[in-house]
Amino acid sequence: MRQYEPSGSTAQDITEVLLPGPVAPEGLVVRRRSLDPPGPGRVTLRMEATGVSFAEQQMRRDKYFDQPPYPFVPGYDLVGTVTRVGPGADPAMVGHRYAALTKVGAWSSHVDLPAAALVPVPEGIDPGAAEALVVNGVTAHRMLHRLARVRPGDTVLVHGANGGVGSLLVQLARHVGATVIGTASARNAEAVRALGALPSTTGHRTSPAGSAPWPRAA
Repeated sequence: MRQYEPSGSTAQDITEVLLPGPVAPEGLVVRRRSLDPPGPGRVTLRMEATGVSFAEQQMRRDKYFDQPPYPFVPGYDLVGTVTRVGPGADPAMVGHRYAALTKVGAWSSHVDLPAAALVPVPEGIDPGAAEALVVNGVTAHRMLHRLARVRPGDTVLVHGANGGVGSLLVQLARHVGATVIGTASARNAEAVRALGALPSTTGHRTSPAGSAPWPRAA
């Protein structure tokens, strides 16, 4: 049985990770503060899984496009359970698990979000596994269907096919009916093959331009 805090008019104590400025990882600050009850059309989500991705690493270096001014709480996405709902939000959401794309703010024990921004997570799916699909999945889907517009019979080259976005690109392209060639290091060749791609391992030969290694068929 899932636990939840009943909706009410009182604030609750939460814990969050604050990025105070361009700092090394040990410079992140853990703090406690009060979170007000959700407003109209909003909910409180108790975080169960969030990620540390390229985006957060770049924000920590003050190099991410359109990041907010310091200090702020990072966290591009999360999966969690609704614990409180505000006026106008569906009370039936309480106790159920959802995913959300936040861009910032997910590194917190509880997050205030618009109810309309949440996507239900099916029963039986591990929250950590679901979280890994949020940013990576949206990115891979947009690249494949909105930009490349891959069709059955196409051949697709996926660089970094064993990574978060790359592994999803391979699977989505195979689902469409495309042939996929995936680049990866030699130690990850079999993992790429297991996803349904033809692995091509990166070697150390110099390309004609002198910039990047040639791929080698595995």
